[in-house]
Amino acid sequence: MEENKISKNHKFREFFWNLPPIPVLLICLFEIFGLILLPSAFYSEISVDFGFWYQGYLVLTGMMSIAIIYTLWKLKKVGIYIYAGSYVIHNIVALIAGNWMIGVVIIPVIGFILIGISFKKFK
Repeated sequence: MEENKISKNHKFREFFWNLPPIPVLLICLFEIFGLILLPSAFYSEISVDFGFWYQGYLVLTGMMSIAIIYTLWKLKKVGIYIYAGSYVIHNIVALIAGNWMIGVVIIPVIGFILIGISFKKFK
């Protein structure tokens, strides 16, 4: 049983000590910041106006953010696809909800530029 604790502790330490390249780390930190702010969106005016489907979208956003953070941190190419897919979904929902802004496009473009800087390191 002690070996199992050591093994889990080692995996936890390995995950956080093997930092990704700085550009990818910045995207992960941005996604973590978004996750921290996500619960406040459940009480926003849009969430109240659109009801259950928008709250389901927020839950999906949280799950996708967790997947993005994990896969980009591990430098897996699937993380790039999840990142791209999430922002396609964000743009569609923003258009439907009537709150689309240029920032919905600019922020992901910055993210893709950062990913492009470190693309050769992805597996």
